[in-house]
Amino acid sequence: MMLLNSMKMKNTIVEEIDKRTYESTKTVSFFQTDIADVLDLCKSEKARPALSKLVNKFKYSDPVSSPETEESEAMIKNAIDDLRNSIQTLGDDDLLKKIENIDNLLSSRNRICERSKK
Repeated sequence: MMLLNSMKMKNTIVEEIDKRTYESTKTVSFFQTDIADVLDLCKSEKARPALSKLVNKFKYSDPVSSPETEESEAMIKNAIDDLRNSIQTLGDDDLLKKIENIDNLLSSRNRICERSKK
C-alpha cells in the first residue's frame, strides 16, 4: 500500500512538472509552428532564405517564457500574424522588412531571457 501511494505521489509530481513545463514553453512552441507555416506559404525566392533562417532562429531560441518576455512575445505574435496575412500580396522588399522586424523582435526577446537568468 505504501509503495502504491509513493508511486501515485511520484506520478502526480511528474504530471505537475510536465504541466508547468508545457505552460512555460508553449508560446515559443506555437511561434515555431507558426513561422514554419509562414515559410510553407512563402513563394518569394528572395524572401525564402531569410525566412528559413528565421525558422531556425526560433528553433534554437530560449523556449521558456516569463512575465519579463510577455510584451515582446505579444509583439512577435502580432508580427508573425501580420506576415502570414500579407505574405502572398507583398513584394520581396516588404517581405524582407517584415522578416527582419520579426528577427529583431526575437533577438530582443532572447536578450530579455538571458538577462532574467543572471
